[in-house]
Amino acid sequence: MAQVDPKSQFTWEFGRLKLSKLLKHYRELNKFGRKETQSKLQPFFKQYKDDSNWYQFRRLADEEIGGSILKLESGSTDANTIKIPDIQPLVVAYAIPHLLFSSLLSDFRKEQVFYIAHKPSIDFLGINQKILYHCGNDIQYYIPPTILQGTDSTHIIFHKLNPNGHSIGHRHPGQEFLYVVNGTIEVILHESGMCTELNAGDFIYIDANQLHSSKNRSDKEPAEVFVIRLTQLYRESKQNMNNEIAVDTKSKFQNLYEPNEVLDRYSLGRFLKVFCCEGLFTEASDKRVTIDTLVKRAKTLPKNTKHNYNRSKFSRIHQGKADITEHDLLDLAHIYEVDPLLLYNFVFPAFQHAIAVRPNSENSLKLVPSEILTCKNVSYEVPCCRLANSNSSIAIVTIGAKTETTPNYHPGWELLKVLEGEIVVELNSAQQNILKKGWYAHFYSHITHKIQNIGDSPAKIIVIRFFG
Repeated sequence: MAQVDPKSQFTWEFGRLKLSKLLKHYRELNKFGRKETQSKLQPFFKQYKDDSNWYQFRRLADEEIGGSILKLESGSTDANTIKIPDIQPLVVAYAIPHLLFSSLLSDFRKEQVFYIAHKPSIDFLGINQKILYHCGNDIQYYIPPTILQGTDSTHIIFHKLNPNGHSIGHRHPGQEFLYVVNGTIEVILHESGMCTELNAGDFIYIDANQLHSSKNRSDKEPAEVFVIRLTQLYRESKQNMNNEIAVDTKSKFQNLYEPNEVLDRYSLGRFLKVFCCEGLFTEASDKRVTIDTLVKRAKTLPKNTKHNYNRSKFSRIHQGKADITEHDLLDLAHIYEVDPLLLYNFVFPAFQHAIAVRPNSENSLKLVPSEILTCKNVSYEVPCCRLANSNSSIAIVTIGAKTETTPNYHPGWELLKVLEGEIVVELNSAQQNILKKGWYAHFYSHITHKIQNIGDSPAKIIVIRFFG
């Protein structure tokens, strides 16, 4: 595919608040001062001084006509959108990868509050005309027409790689999930040296700030990839965390595929801490869950419970310092009033850089034990490894005909993609639209929700839960 320079052909149009938030967070993330950033923009302002297409942007950011970095990053304009003929000045001044701007092009005026559903091959918007000259060769990018309100740091993208097509090497401050819909691709992590081949149905989870690219392995058939990118732009971003957990030392002395205790204790602790430290409210009442509440609930456990759940115990759990067996997960589920299924992912060890999962390969997925499940005729398979310090979990769910999952709720949001069959997502007892193969739904999971298989044959979905 020929590379073209779109400077005089297209105009980038962003929601002003989304753009200003991205710019501010990236400047702080890169530890750039406002004066430093301003000095990098000034040469462009001089170059485009007589170009009326740049006036709105210059009025916000050019000091010579009353603008400033502070105005630009606060979105101080009456207009709902900011139009820019070319993003290169922002790429240079803020050190933001080109591809991250493309994710902001979804129409901000069509944000949905609780729930959205799309099928990429039908209603996604092609954006190649805008990003062609810096996205790679023989690759097409598509973005959803609507996004879930408040999920600015979550970008959903659909890639089509023509035969031998490839993306450019890029990095971003957050994890990335790639699911191969069709074809065979090769994913390369340039700095760690990892290179892996993925076929249709396989997926990979890549750590933050990893320089990576993907390539279609076929010289005859196209490949399609569904991508979820988390930019995680807050100060304590994923790339600033210490990947100190990686594989628990104890895991070296046991079968990683048949663990009998939690091997990713740090991530489990962070997940459980959300219920106490970030003000998650239960639906039964509007009272904040406290450590004292947890201690009180622990006293309702059967008398033969081995552990003494006191304040110190919960503190060690939240810090990832307490030994927790698989059986203990049922106790914790009772205490935190959460579905035990949500805790089972943390049983498996965590690894740095990336994890690749091939559902058809041995020791890739583990069937969740029946004693963990709270619903019949529904099976869950989870990866036998986790990405270190990840705030998410992944599961392949098979739902029997005319069956539904147990209603549940948890922090964050959830995205599910239908692999087989027909399903309906129910939020607060209100049914949403029917989802068939290829469709995905994206919704806030603090709302009580369940999934119904409305077909006469089993339905299969992949579920990605993001806990914050």
